[in-house]
Amino acid sequence: MDKFIEIISATSFMNNSLLLAFYLIFGIAFIIESNNPKSPVAWIDMLLDKKTNRVSLSKIGQFIGIATSTWLVIALSSSKEGLAILPAIFPAWLAFIGGAWSYSQWLKSKENKSSNSQE
Repeated sequence: MDKFIEIISATSFMNNSLLLAFYLIFGIAFIIESNNPKSPVAWIDMLLDKKTNRVSLSKIGQFIGIATSTWLVIALSSSKEGLAILPAIFPAWLAFIGGAWSYSQWLKSKENKSSNSQE
């Protein structure tokens, strides 16, 4: 019983449990709101390509990459050993997040140009 309490009270266990709970709650909210016709947010746009109306591998990859890298940065910042490597990892994480956002904006600008030229 003492070992169980020690594991549960460990900081990394608590951080991972909270992050996992957040991802599960987000997934459940995503499913519920996707089925709600009155929802002002079209959650399915996070996954579908507007041109083909099929699942976009790049959007899923961005979502998984952002979720995983955020988890990694939070896990590293919660341990003493991780704090030593965090200054090298954090700029790479910011570059990844910024790159994913920039790529998304670039794709949106190309979609807007192509839709304007078809009119």
